Amino acid sequence: MNERASSPLVSSRRDRKGRCGRSACSQLPTSLTNDLEGNRRIYGEESVRRLTFIKHARQLGFPVEAVRALLALSDEPERPCDEADTLAADQLAAVDGKIASLQALQAELRRMVEAACHGKVSDCRVIDVLSDHAACQHHIPEGHAQLGFQA
Repeated sequence: MNERASSPLVSSRRDRKGRCGRSACSQLPTSLTNDLEGNRRIYGEESVRRLTFIKHARQLGFPVEAVRALLALSDEPERPCDEADTLAADQLAAVDGKIASLQALQAELRRMVEAACHGKVSDCRVIDVLSDHAACQHHIPEGHAQLGFQA
């Protein structure tokens, strides 16, 4: 199995020939050895720490630019952590927004399922909502709020 292709750290930044596809590639550590025959790379302890840091930050949803900034901060342990706190707060706000959006989506899908007509398609709530976005309470287009639709 191609280990580079299975690794979310390396595969998202390098193509199959090992070429860098993003500027974030400059943040990846270089390997101590590069066994092209076995398609494996061997990293030192510090490189593994950085790769683990990058992977964890990406799993938490931090954008590449924020990961780059956080890596730079981790290289300077005596600096104040205000910038790291701000980046984490920004990411939390982004996650909260996504959760709110998903909860609204869940509520709309629940309304659609609970209103199932079990009759003809002409009376089907699912088809009705999908055909007329104004009937959807998940995302109310501007101007529809005064018509009595609520999120």
